Amino acid sequence: MSNPSPRASTRICGYDADSISLRGKDLVNDVVGQYSFTAAFLLQALGKPPSERQIQLVDAVLVTIMEHGLVPSAVASRLTYHGAPESIQGAVAAGLLGVGDRYAGTAGRCGEVADCLLAADDLDLAAQQLVSDYRARKQPIPDLVTLSIPDATRAWTSCSICWGQKVVPTKPCWP
Repeated sequence: MSNPSPRASTRICGYDADSISLRGKDLVNDVVGQYSFTAAFLLQALGKPPSERQIQLVDAVLVTIMEHGLVPSAVASRLTYHGAPESIQGAVAAGLLGVGDRYAGTAGRCGEVADCLLAADDLDLAAQQLVSDYRARKQPIPDLVTLSIPDATRAWTSCSICWGQKVVPTKPCWP
């Protein structure tokens, strides 16, 4: 009696002896060469093909955050490696232990704000309530505090992509 070939599957992906699928699409025939890395990532994460605006926004965020070479955790890792090049594990650990919510936690908090706004029936009212709530707690709106900097071009460019139009600051978003 022969054993059937192994098969594993989830809603995200699956495989058998002849193919791999990603959200119901054949990885080799439907995804490779048809989707960019970002589009394939969003397909996997969202469960449906992403819009062009979603792809542009994720690409912009990835490009914006890729250059963070002088944050404290990276400096700790680099200095540890410089002092003990035989201990790459120590350098990686130093960097990981130095990551705090000031640098690594902002994306999650921005996602919470986006979820709140995207779920609202009245976007303007939800945005006003959100700003009022943060101001009452005397906290900056996650990652939007950089919009108050006169030359916050990365933030304004991301907003322009998100809203589908050129955004030019008229006043600081945070007092």
